[in-house]
Amino acid sequence: MIARRVAALAAAVLLAGCGTAGTAGAPAPFAGSGFAACPAPVGAPVTSGGLPAKALECMDGSGTRQALDRGTGVPMVVNLWAPWCAPCADELPAFQRLHADAGDRLVVLGVVTSAGGPQSVDAARDLHLTFPHVYDRDEVVLRGIGERTLPVTVFVGADGRVREVYKGGVLTDSALRALVRTHLGLDVR
Repeated sequence: MIARRVAALAAAVLLAGCGTAGTAGAPAPFAGSGFAACPAPVGAPVTSGGLPAKALECMDGSGTRQALDRGTGVPMVVNLWAPWCAPCADELPAFQRLHADAGDRLVVLGVVTSAGGPQSVDAARDLHLTFPHVYDRDEVVLRGIGERTLPVTVFVGADGRVREVYKGGVLTDSALRALVRTHLGLDVR
């Protein structure tokens, strides 16, 4: 009898701690990350020539999901990276500066790919990144654009259609801005 009561009490204590992510009062997984809010998509999904249709979690701590298969109304530069990728770390500050200089004329979006969330937030803090990010642990975007290695940068028109996928060397400020000018028709100084 006592053993049954102890077992019932233990089960009650264990179950009391269970819940689902997103329960009222529970913090979002990326709360306090420092990332800006993800851009609001506009228009209908792009049926061909766009990014994959799967919505990914915005890493701003809001718990919202970002549909990447739609335009944002302005051109977008999407950088896929991971904290274990040294070339990614080398070029990410150029994306932060592009974000700061472009203002609302261009969306710069980071896609944390194939990495742990906390490690990614720590790496972003070390690099002083604040531009919007989504979390893609399963490499949906990377595989969806037919790539296998990082870093990769995707230039997307205001309508949501992919204009160019860049997978060359580490992007410097001048190289990144030249690609924005060439593929998106936007001069950011």
